[in-house]
Amino acid sequence: MTAHFVEGNDLDLEDYSRICLERVWKAQLFTAGQTNLLQVVQPGDVYARRIQVESLDQATSDPGILQNLAENYAGRPFRSSFLSATDE
Repeated sequence: MTAHFVEGNDLDLEDYSRICLERVWKAQLFTAGQTNLLQVVQPGDVYARRIQVESLDQATSDPGILQNLAENYAGRPFRSSFLSATDE
């Protein structure tokens, strides 16, 4: 926004929807993954339960996955070019 109002540069503003949709879809992917990971599996669906257990095991033992989980849970940062130094 600073680039638009102070510098008259509309490049980021013109790309705003695409950039925001990337953030929205990353949030949707995280939400769907958490739902699949934590939702109760239908009784008798041994395959789905095994996938869930293995996914939970992987998520709790891989530092990279744990870091990604924490970053997504806390909320991804906004692209800094949309914010001025005082807004961040």
